Amino acid sequence: MSKTRQVMKKATKQRGIQDIADEIGFHSGTIYNQQNGVKPYEPCGKTPNIVDSFINLNRACQNNILLEYVAEVFQFILIKNPTVDTADTPAIAHISKILKEFASLIDEIATANDDNIITMAESENIRLKWEVMKRILEEFVVSCEKGAFSHAK
Repeated sequence: MSKTRQVMKKATKQRGIQDIADEIGFHSGTIYNQQNGVKPYEPCGKTPNIVDSFINLNRACQNNILLEYVAEVFQFILIKNPTVDTADTPAIAHISKILKEFASLIDEIATANDDNIITMAESENIRLKWEVMKRILEEFVVSCEKGAFSHAK
């Protein structure tokens, strides 16, 4: 069974296929078939399910606008896992970069609030700085988790 089919089974288990089908206007058999790959004219496990279809649609768009929208709808923050290459870079260099970006973020907030009013344009600038900050922190945490700084250089 594919990973997406396993995820669908796990997602529907708590509430139950029938309740979910009723809420979204599907026949329960449709959801069952989606998570089990059952269709009269396809071999079991070969029927594309809605999760696979969504993944393929997102890939075909060659951007993450759909993912970002879904994250926004559910009030999540979408942060892509970084590709970590810390060869010969000590932790202190990463920590320094984090502190510089944090200072830049705080400066952006302080500048925006100089007149005690933060405009939409200023909010967008703050958001951009925040997105950079999150990405840099995520890179550092992933590097730590991969043991990049676990030995002295």
